Amino acid sequence: MTTFNHGNRLRPEKEAYEVKKARSRRVYAEKNLLINPYWLNEKLLRKYYNLYGPGVAINPQLLEDEGFNFNLTKSKMIINGNTYEMMDKFGYRFTQNQQIILCKI
Repeated sequence: MTTFNHGNRLRPEKEAYEVKKARSRRVYAEKNLLINPYWLNEKLLRKYYNLYGPGVAINPQLLEDEGFNFNLTKSKMIINGNTYEMMDKFGYRFTQNQQIILCKI
């Protein structure tokens, strides 16, 4: 990182850089949602798949609280005799007791 400081910056250089990165992430996410409505669902499935792993039943309310839309799916896939609702690389299925199990292809 450069040490040049032009004097008009409101924050220290390192802090200004971190604020700019956060703003860029937010703008990127907003643009992706407009272009691809499945993007948020895929992102949330990836997050919870990495947290809990495959085959673990989780409460669907966790996903719903973060904005997951169960009405948006790209396709269906049968894996080991179970039908999964797929986004892109990640999918889910409901169990008999209304929990969800995540998968990754």
